Amino acid sequence: MKEFNFAIKQTFPIFFTYLFIGIAFGILMGDAGYPPFLSLVAGFFIYAGSLQIVMVSLLQAHAPLITVAIMSFFINARHIFYGVAFIEKFRKMGWKYPYMVLTLTDETYSILCSVKYEENLDREKEFYIKGDKFTLEEFFADRDLAEKYRDGVFMIIRLAPIDYHRFHFPADGEISESKLVDGVYYSVSTHAIKKNFRILCENKREYSILKTEKFGDIAMFEVGATMVGGIKQSYQPNTYVKKGEEKGYFYFGGSTCVLVFEKGKVKIDRDLIENTKKGIETKVYMGEKIGVSLS
Repeated sequence: MKEFNFAIKQTFPIFFTYLFIGIAFGILMGDAGYPPFLSLVAGFFIYAGSLQIVMVSLLQAHAPLITVAIMSFFINARHIFYGVAFIEKFRKMGWKYPYMVLTLTDETYSILCSVKYEENLDREKEFYIKGDKFTLEEFFADRDLAEKYRDGVFMIIRLAPIDYHRFHFPADGEISESKLVDGVYYSVSTHAIKKNFRILCENKREYSILKTEKFGDIAMFEVGATMVGGIKQSYQPNTYVKKGEEKGYFYFGGSTCVLVFEKGKVKIDRDLIENTKKGIETKVYMGEKIGVSLS
């Protein structure tokens, strides 16, 4: 429902744009002597609102059908190029893909280019990146935990082979045992993740829950990768730990940590959000602030 309300808010102005164009078209058709049902039929089959207005004059002038067809093509041709910019995003839509690519209007194109989504996981209960389906349930391999962290914050901290490969607790709290989700060892390089985000669901990974006072329950994931023979947990499960204490380390190679926060618990620093929207990684050092508590 939250996603539906968001979509309504973004598209409501466009609805009225089409509504008033349709009313104007119906009035012109009536003045030209055509019955109301013909206006409805034309509105259903004629794509461009501007073409509907032009069509009234063409009908009154008894223009040849070929002239109408050629004019229609050139008036609508620009919409094809709108869709080209979103080909990759639309691949996820299955049978709707050709329709989405070929039928963007001036108004819907402007919305897609300007809309800013909320910085949480509401779109990611079941979402696609580069056409690959990804769900929190699949990532956790646990339906209850997926629901617990729905609408939360999902942070990926990628480690290159040359980076420090020990990981530490981001806050004080009580840490659970580590749970293994078996998998393979694909590369987690920037290029690999951008090409196939599902790597995070397919690679071997371990996670534990850090119960904190300020940040809620933080799900801490360690994801294995190419050349990583294992993930070593060096902490004592079911104990109280302090911020900055070592949790464990990866064996040599590229690897990734993922932090998942519950909804309404943290606010991520603006520079990380803006860089992520631009597809840019942000270098983060051990101990550096990445966000603040909302509790």
